[in-house]
Amino acid sequence: MSMVENYKITFRLISNQKPCNVGHQVGEEWVWESKTPSNMCFAAYNALYPFALVLKYGGNFPWQEDPNVIEQACPDADVVNRFEIRRTPEKKEKAELYDIALKLVGKGNTGNCGAGHHVGDEWKLGYHTPENLCPSAYRNIISSALVLQYGGQFPWQENPDVMTVSCPDPNVLNRFEIRRIPRKS
Repeated sequence: MSMVENYKITFRLISNQKPCNVGHQVGEEWVWESKTPSNMCFAAYNALYPFALVLKYGGNFPWQEDPNVIEQACPDADVVNRFEIRRTPEKKEKAELYDIALKLVGKGNTGNCGAGHHVGDEWKLGYHTPENLCPSAYRNIISSALVLQYGGQFPWQENPDVMTVSCPDPNVLNRFEIRRIPRKS
């Protein structure tokens, strides 16, 4: 297995439209290394997590000028806390952008899938939600898919282009293979 850099991530509240309902102040910071940051609003963390995960495991977003920073907002539409998510140490180059293929490759239990999925079903993931995919399974898939799509790799992956995740239904435990595919120029 190749050695993959595991970056430290800092969340910093950089602006808002109104005072935060949780009491966060502009300039406040939280560090995320391996566990949820202490005293950070759970809703903001949940919204920022997929983007932080991409930076933590070496990926970045092609629309951002700096490959080490992305700005995202919390889901509170009245307050609109705007956060900077920053990776350290900094990475100088931008990662490749990939297409993502998703395939149901197995089951971890004998129950029937409530969404009607079967081993062999396939989807393509991009900027839009995939058609006819169970929302609960999608919730488990999307964070890992973003890491692969934007050029990152989890340290425990033997193959940098493939990740397998399970759906949350303990009676079924559908196993989905997420595969990144180089984009054609």
